[in-house]
Amino acid sequence: MATVTLKVNSAPGSSDWTLNGNTPYLDEQDATNYITNNGRNKSSGVFGFANSSDLGTITAVKLFTYGNSVSSNLTIVAQMNDGSTTNNYNLALTTSAGWIEIDIVGFIDTWTKINAATVNFIRPNSTVQTDVDASYIQVTYTATYIVSLTSSEDDEESSDLGTITLDSVEYGLPDSASKEAGGYIILYAEAVGYDFVSWSVSGSLTVNDEGANPATLTVSGNGTLDAIYEETAPPVNGKKWRGHFKTG
Repeated sequence: MATVTLKVNSAPGSSDWTLNGNTPYLDEQDATNYITNNGRNKSSGVFGFANSSDLGTITAVKLFTYGNSVSSNLTIVAQMNDGSTTNNYNLALTTSAGWIEIDIVGFIDTWTKINAATVNFIRPNSTVQTDVDASYIQVTYTATYIVSLTSSEDDEESSDLGTITLDSVEYGLPDSASKEAGGYIILYAEAVGYDFVSWSVSGSLTVNDEGANPATLTVSGNGTLDAIYEETAPPVNGKKWRGHFKTG
């Protein structure tokens, strides 16, 4: 498992809250950049988060917010938007400033939604002063890698004939598969008139026996798996000779 932290990186142009310091105000926990409010039913406006590429299979998404209420405990609302819909989460602020952790994976559960996510802080009908100093999204994921699948004739006269089955899924060629790190059974099915010769790998891939079909592919990063094939030689004297004719 790995994690990536996506900090606030954009702020509203105007807000019902007081914006203190420099934009985007909530990117770091510090004493000079924060937002504060002591009015009733006030909205902070929309804050956006940094984006991320697709790093793998998402297992958890959490919103972290650092804040406090000044004179007595107070619950405010973090209104999350995934790019099309909104969901509200209660943040129970206390008079002691600290981090509040909210699980949002049931709502924001894809990289597309994560990259579109925004938060709007809404205080209830109360005059208790509330401060929010920082906020970020933390994504826990299992890394996945791209395995490019190809095939090549040994004399380079043709390419991408036949199919490769990877982890019980058959792929026409060329193609690619997204896989987590680990070992997978691979099988090359030759096109009519051709025979399997060997496997060739590049990048962060290894094969336990390059001459075996099926074989085991180990994935530890991105790479290319290429099945090498040759034209089937016609039988000579009742025997099939691979690659050459028998003479004499």
